[in-house]
Amino acid sequence: MASQVLCKSCKNWNPSTEDYCQSCGTELHQERKEREKVQLERSETQKGWDVPVIKIKPTHPWFIKPFLYVARAIQLAALAIGGALAWSAFWASA
Repeated sequence: MASQVLCKSCKNWNPSTEDYCQSCGTELHQERKEREKVQLERSETQKGWDVPVIKIKPTHPWFIKPFLYVARAIQLAALAIGGALAWSAFWASA
C-alpha cells in the first residue's frame, strides 16, 4: 500500500506521489519543500562549526572593521573562559 498525504485545506487523503490535492488543488508537500529549502540554506552558509561569533563581511566599511575584529576577539575570549569554567564545574561535580 502506498503512503498517503492529508491535505491541510480539505482534509482529503491523496497519494504521496501527487504534488497537488486531487480535490481542491492545494500543494501537498509545501512544508517539506520549505524545510528542504531551509536545510539547503543552512548547509550553504554553515561551513564547519556553528559558533555564534560576530561576522565581519567584506561589505562592511573599512573604518568599522577594526572595531568588529576587537569585538570578535573579546567575544571569543569570553566563550573560551566560559567553556573552561563549565568544563571545570562539570569535572568538579563528578
